Amino acid sequence: MGLLFTAGLLMGFNTIHALSLAQLTTPAELRGRVLGLFETLGLSSMPIAAGLAGIVADLLHRNIPLVYWGCGVGLAAVALVQIVKPEVRELLAHEAAPEEVAAAVPEGAAG
Repeated sequence: MGLLFTAGLLMGFNTIHALSLAQLTTPAELRGRVLGLFETLGLSSMPIAAGLAGIVADLLHRNIPLVYWGCGVGLAAVALVQIVKPEVRELLAHEAAPEEVAAAVPEGAAG
């Protein structure tokens, strides 16, 4: 349970980081479309993932720990493949200039 709690907590940080990078690296005229696509893909894939998880759990005779391990190994594999790509490393190392940040924040949103 502790690991699940930690994973859930870190997922929130990861989501915020990914959305911030998307906002800062996407041109202003495309930002709404790109972020809308992120949301659409993320939300529409949830029911598919839940259905597939149920099928996989049944195929594995409801060995739920094995399902969790499989998901963890798959996630680690995707992370390892992505970390060796120069484009991903460059994007993650992106430091926004103050004018980029100002352009990414809608007018009137700063408090």
